[in-house]
Amino acid sequence: MKAAEQEAAAAGVPAMFVFQAGLRRFPEPQPVLVRRYLLVVDAYTHLLWEAIQWGWPGRRAVGAAGAFAAAALLAHADHEPRLRQIALSQMRLAAEKHEADPRAYAHIVDRARALEGKPTLFATFGVGLGEWPSEPLEVVALERKRLGLPSLEADRKRFAKGARPGPFLAPYTQWDWFKLALLMGTARLTLWPQLQHYESSL
Repeated sequence: MKAAEQEAAAAGVPAMFVFQAGLRRFPEPQPVLVRRYLLVVDAYTHLLWEAIQWGWPGRRAVGAAGAFAAAALLAHADHEPRLRQIALSQMRLAAEKHEADPRAYAHIVDRARALEGKPTLFATFGVGLGEWPSEPLEVVALERKRLGLPSLEADRKRFAKGARPGPFLAPYTQWDWFKLALLMGTARLTLWPQLQHYESSL
């Protein structure tokens, strides 16, 4: 695994993405755990490709849990830049209609930019968490306002009061985590049946 990670780093993959990139570069024969991981990732990617043929799967179409699950899949589709490009344009329109979570959209945009070695646009990786540089703060403030996100200062205050980074690195309180547990349980039930035919061949 170390050699695969070194190869990914030498190819210019940013440090925070090296592990996942290394999994895809793992030499044959791949261990069972690596093969299982990649098969599941590819299955989810295929599922998302199918879903966006009819536009972004928003809350009215697939419910809050389904919309959350779709965003989570897109967030980790680092190996599919074309999928990200198409889906993000759909997701932006859905966010403007309150059909998609603007925080999720902002974080996925920032993750895609970070993977390309660019500064983030909404500072969901960077300034508040110290993981990645952002565009100038005045640009961040403007982009957050356009998307309807809380200000960066408001998020910083929530972290200072004890909130922790949750999904899409948003500041989550204890109550937020409770609501998330319910949502993720529903999302798992929503997606799990779709994967049975992929896992049966392992």
